Amino acid sequence: MDIQEMKQRLLIAASLAMGCMLVLGGCFKSDGSKEAYLVRIRDDIRTVSDFWQQFEIFKTAYPRSSLQRPEILQEARMRLLNQMVEDLVLTQRARELNIQVADSELEAAFLRICEDYPPGYFKSIALEHAIPLQVWKARLKMQLLREKLVEKELAGQVNITVEEVEKYYQEHYKEKDLRSNVRPDPQQMETAVVENLRRLKLEAAYSPWISSLRKKYPVEVNRKAWSRLVNQ
Repeated sequence: MDIQEMKQRLLIAASLAMGCMLVLGGCFKSDGSKEAYLVRIRDDIRTVSDFWQQFEIFKTAYPRSSLQRPEILQEARMRLLNQMVEDLVLTQRARELNIQVADSELEAAFLRICEDYPPGYFKSIALEHAIPLQVWKARLKMQLLREKLVEKELAGQVNITVEEVEKYYQEHYKEKDLRSNVRPDPQQMETAVVENLRRLKLEAAYSPWISSLRKKYPVEVNRKAWSRLVNQ
């Protein structure tokens, strides 16, 4: 995945580039304590406070007026809950494979993203939405971890044939190229086609992969905590 996709995911907090929304199932556990977990795998937990903090980022993907509609608000909350479940699963997998994101990698990625915006942009956005900058960076770090896992476990499964490249070009590029007065560079065109095919194949492989990981690392969702949350 390129830095543009990473930038979009940071801004909207939804890995969404890959279309991986999970359907809530799993085990629901009741817990009435004041700051009980919301979701957890063994001792790895995310609390209601964690949810609200992340929701401040997540809801920037929606027009403010739309979140006044109860059905849209509930949809946004459900999407974030599913994202938190997915993050927990991926974190478990990364630990098992000893895959980590170094602080230097995180800072380098963040600086590359900032280059596309005016100076101080993220700080101003963070202040506007009352979101600590470290929370934005935590979302980016999770995205970097996700990408490392995808490269480790899925990239090797992606095979692109000459026939697929030619078919994709015919379906998506040929007509546009014929209308253009600028003759495209064949090598650049082939690279673009291969990158698009690779992305599509990774997206197709992602959902079943996540489903298999979720079976391997069952997630518990606190029913009482979730019920209180959705009624706020």
